[in-house]
Amino acid sequence: MTHIPDLELPKQVAEVLNKLYEHSYNAYVYGECVRELLRGQTPFEYSVLTDCEGQRIAAIFDNCGYKLEVNEAEGEVVVTVLGIAVSIGSYHESELKTELEMRCAFTFNAIAFSAKRGSGEGGYGFTDYWNGLEAMFGKSPTEPLEKPEIVFLEENATFNPHDILPALELYARGDFVISDSANALILLNYTKAVAVREEIEEILMGKNVRDVLSEYCDIFTALIPELKMLEREGIADTDLLGQSFRRMGLSSPSLTLRYALLFYELGKPDCHSCDADGVSHYYGHLERSQIYTRRIMTRLGCRTGDISEVCDIIENAHMAAAAEMSNLADLRDRYGGLGLKQLLQFNVAVGRADFDEKAAMNYKKLIGFV
Repeated sequence: MTHIPDLELPKQVAEVLNKLYEHSYNAYVYGECVRELLRGQTPFEYSVLTDCEGQRIAAIFDNCGYKLEVNEAEGEVVVTVLGIAVSIGSYHESELKTELEMRCAFTFNAIAFSAKRGSGEGGYGFTDYWNGLEAMFGKSPTEPLEKPEIVFLEENATFNPHDILPALELYARGDFVISDSANALILLNYTKAVAVREEIEEILMGKNVRDVLSEYCDIFTALIPELKMLEREGIADTDLLGQSFRRMGLSSPSLTLRYALLFYELGKPDCHSCDADGVSHYYGHLERSQIYTRRIMTRLGCRTGDISEVCDIIENAHMAAAAEMSNLADLRDRYGGLGLKQLLQFNVAVGRADFDEKAAMNYKKLIGFV
């Protein structure tokens, strides 16, 4: 490979990383900022991944004198130090590769860099699972690339058609070229980008949605690979994916509601833990489910307003689960009539799917008073 330049991070970014290192966490700069630094450019903002949990991140930086924002939609903490914004996201335990794969479309965007001194896990240097440095600089010192090559992370089986336009946008700038492998994927998949969301939504709104999704589960999880996480063993006493399908089949024919029912459990596998008595817990799973929901629906090309509505249901459905006549007016003031109605419809479907007809009938009764 050709010579790789040293990555010189601004002092403000180094400060953020060092705070995490001081608390014994690993942290990596990744994404477009690494790509731009390697090309001698000045990034506008920086992205960091750490094995520190989101709430703990906020606690570490809370009293440092930095501007601090919590971006709940993306599950990130944004720390601004002397004008430079650093978005800090978490990866679960040792799953840095999985998180990079979920966040990055191109190999050179998935290059991660640690400024942590010393040996061992998370030590100083580049982590490059997909040979992004090769796409930036070439294989051989005697044959350096004139321009970085756009190479997709995915193979054809898992390719996301919505990565096509960002690739063409980079190519259009004139600073990048499209690799042969990327070109083949684009030509093979470009027609899928338009049709896939419309086809999925037709299925979701169907009368027999539960039967179709259950019988052809492999096809549907190929279209939305994140759903495969719900098939992991040992996460819950019930089949989370089958439970999601059952709830959809018993819900009102609302696209927003059915998206929410489909994605509600997605955060549980990442947040699963067991206490000393062997009882499962899923702390933070609603926030994680919203992150997955935004990524999936954005990838499918859904409207921003629709994505926000689905995430609102996921975030607040448990609040409406405690609805009674005595607090209905307060809940209506808080969520609006239409919003509260959808939250109650969500709980009707959950109650029916979980064989709690008494709860389902109670929520259904309350809908009539909203």
